[in-house]
Amino acid sequence: MISILLATGFEKLDNTLEKFFAKDTTIEFSKQRVYFREGLSDTIIRTQPDVILMSDKLDGNTLSLEQVIKLTRKRHSEKRIVFILTDKENVRLLRLLYQLSVFDVFTIDPKLNIKEMYDSFLHPKMWKDVADKFPDLDEESYEIDEEFILNSKDGLIVEDEYSTFDTTFKNTIPASLRANAAFWSVRQQSGSTFLTVNTGILLAQHSDQKILIADFNANNPNVHIQFRLNDPDGNRNLGALCEDIYTQSALKSSDIDDYLITHPFYKNMRVMLGLILKDKKPDQETLIKAFDLVVDYAEKEGYTSVLFDIESGLEELYIVHILKNVDVVINPINETPGSIIATQKIYDREFGPFFLNFLDLKKFHPILNKSYLDDNTPKMQQILQSTISKKIDVIIPRDQKVYESIQIASPILKKQCPPSLLRPLTMTANYIHNIFEVMPEDKKDKKKFGLF
Repeated sequence: MISILLATGFEKLDNTLEKFFAKDTTIEFSKQRVYFREGLSDTIIRTQPDVILMSDKLDGNTLSLEQVIKLTRKRHSEKRIVFILTDKENVRLLRLLYQLSVFDVFTIDPKLNIKEMYDSFLHPKMWKDVADKFPDLDEESYEIDEEFILNSKDGLIVEDEYSTFDTTFKNTIPASLRANAAFWSVRQQSGSTFLTVNTGILLAQHSDQKILIADFNANNPNVHIQFRLNDPDGNRNLGALCEDIYTQSALKSSDIDDYLITHPFYKNMRVMLGLILKDKKPDQETLIKAFDLVVDYAEKEGYTSVLFDIESGLEELYIVHILKNVDVVINPINETPGSIIATQKIYDREFGPFFLNFLDLKKFHPILNKSYLDDNTPKMQQILQSTISKKIDVIIPRDQKVYESIQIASPILKKQCPPSLLRPLTMTANYIHNIFEVMPEDKKDKKKFGLF
């Protein structure tokens, strides 16, 4: 009997096929089905099917369809793939399938040939069976890209552009450093993820640092996008951790290691991706439990810096819990009237949720982000300082390089960045661990922008 795993992402089609072959004793459909690309590899390992029936309707958040096909062929080369194309004009995908020796390809338009597909379950097509179609795939020539097939990075989309850069450390660095930091903002799109990622890279320049970055932005996870990290199996992320916490009450902090990805360039940095799969958002209690487990794990494993990128605002209990239990909070605030008004509401001494939740102002460090560095900057700075009752020392300029790095998902500190950006980023990292020498401010720029 041939076992078949349905991974079409098309429930109506799955039900139709299962009903059609219900009385056939030569094939058996696995009870488990796959509806998201990220869960395919893990399901294959659990069910061990002979044939994987896929289609271009299989959805996903972190893996492209091309990636999941490549990974499946690479990791499970002994399994056969039968593929259904709903878009028969997708020549690029058909070319990739043939490159990977997937010759059993069927189209649903105008009608799926069930008999021919059934024959492919029992007798897979060979190269010679589809050779006559090759001329139609490319106007020039058809070539097999062996490098593309055999040596593709296993689930990681990482450009080979990372490099260490010049940073100056203070002469005396404490032998034992440890701090948990949250990057939190009053409003969305204030730059917390940008600062989380680049601060982590900056701290990683110190060889004695052991860094963990955890994406706890439950509504808008972006750390994986900025690092260009994928989770092919769908089990190394906050969502998988929360699911296991919900179903396994005995989960221990030592298990956290199973949910982390090592950064491909900085081996002293590990990353927990956020809620990257399309799934129901975990409840507040589960998110709080996940945070506590990560903190306990990091302490036991000797991590010197744990950076949490979290959701903006103070409407959710888990956010308040994180802010209360970290050592440092980096609070980026954009230089806009809307951000100032929102900050005034949050930090209102009488009715603001900041003080109503008994948060400790001492560990909060406001940063003026996306600053125009014009005549209005000192005014904005003064208003925010009086509102929060904290001095603002760090001002990050509105820079085209920052905008481009966010748009193309490439950290600004992938390589050495301009001094105008490295200086405030260094000062931000020093809020967590005061280990960096801060370069002197450019007097010309200071005079030019009329600050202070």
